[in-house]
Amino acid sequence: PIQWGHSENRMPFCLRNIRILDEAGNELACVKDNYQTIITLHFDKKISTKRLRIIMQQPTSNVPISLYGIYII
Repeated sequence: PIQWGHSENRMPFCLRNIRILDEAGNELACVKDNYQTIITLHFDKKISTKRLRIIMQQPTSNVPISLYGIYII
């Protein structure tokens, strides 16, 4: 949701596009055109990997990319 009177149609700090890859470079998840500050992903099958690579596209040139936490259950 956007605050009333906000000049932009999307919050400038929300990441738009995110990709999650395993250690071999296989894409595990892809989020496009995101507008939410909290993203929850559910996987249909068990994933086994030693490393996750998270690729985040910077939404605007004057807003830094931030990742506040990852919870894996």
